[in-house]
Amino acid sequence: MKKHIGHKLISLVCISLFMTLLSGCGKTNQAAKTIETGKDDFFVSNLESVIKSQSGTYHRNPEGFLYFFDTASEKDVIVCNKANCKHSSWNENTPAEEKCNAYIPSAAYLTGFVINKELYIFEPDLTDTGQSILLVRSNLHREEKQTVAKIKAQFIQSYAVKGECLYVTGNCGIKEEKDGIITTGRETASNLYKVNLKTGETTALLKDQLNYNGGMEVLSARENDIYLNYNFFEKEFDGTNFKEAIHHNEFYRYNIETGSYDRVFEDFDDYYIYDTISYNNNIFMMLRSSQKDNAGEEPTCILAKYDSDEDRLEKLKECSEGAFLLSDSAIYKEKGKDNYSYMKYENQKSRELKNLDLNADFIVDAGDYVYIQHNNDMTYSMMSKDDFYAGRKKEIAIH
Repeated sequence: MKKHIGHKLISLVCISLFMTLLSGCGKTNQAAKTIETGKDDFFVSNLESVIKSQSGTYHRNPEGFLYFFDTASEKDVIVCNKANCKHSSWNENTPAEEKCNAYIPSAAYLTGFVINKELYIFEPDLTDTGQSILLVRSNLHREEKQTVAKIKAQFIQSYAVKGECLYVTGNCGIKEEKDGIITTGRETASNLYKVNLKTGETTALLKDQLNYNGGMEVLSARENDIYLNYNFFEKEFDGTNFKEAIHHNEFYRYNIETGSYDRVFEDFDDYYIYDTISYNNNIFMMLRSSQKDNAGEEPTCILAKYDSDEDRLEKLKECSEGAFLLSDSAIYKEKGKDNYSYMKYENQKSRELKNLDLNADFIVDAGDYVYIQHNNDMTYSMMSKDDFYAGRKKEIAIH
């Protein structure tokens, strides 16, 4: 289970440590929660590694090539129809006719979505490495690619889509010049951007939030509200002066109609929220105390439900190990118990989850399936959720 806590906690909460080094997150296989969007409702992505559509799941192999798992045929194919393509990696100097459509260069992880039968993927800007990300649109076969927008961000890992608008956070180190050499410092600018998916028009919705090692991320969204987590230091943080640099872990709500930007969840400031998902009128969360655990004790994690209509938090389970959230259920190990359980959001009833070893397997939501990474041999497979919840080991090898 530490695999899940490590990725989630580092990515959502300790993003500032990555900004200290000003390098990409290097995350793969994060819990994915998007679906193909409709006209009116938000869907939210944070820490994705697969892209779900109505007919299947896009995923990326360790070499950087995009594959598609078709749920009807249960077949896995590379997303490139070029005749005689060798499916080789390439760079910006490779002739266009030799570029494999399935290859996504220099991307540490896969982030994107499907809308109106078009595939959108965030890709590094190879001409401005570390300072901007491109939103690239194509057909579902990665043909007819075009850049929709250029977003001021070192990397993108969370966003929300509603109708034909994308809402995405960007965090970027501020460039400094010393002795004629331009470097990226530890001071960061963070913002929330709106991108019109038709025109590509990109608008900053906030004044740049300027702090040290800052990281702003989308946690969740419902109706017209986007919930954000903003981590930053008041003073320069060098990796050793945590107390002196004064760390902030704050939560905000941005309303897309009024433009209001308000502090929320102030009682949560002592918690790291490392996983969230919206379901009906509720936001389910995984919380972990920011206070140090006693030596030798397992970290205490809490599965909670936030009712946004009543502005009320309800703690549902205290977990001996951190849980993670799939699109329809929470996976957790309750304190004092040996086996994992799952709790369906719909009725909030829990059942034991058999044959699950999270020290050996890393699980990612993929709609009606789960995407599985076997850590012992780094192989990958898909499994239907019916089999997963029933404890049946009926896996389909992919890649």
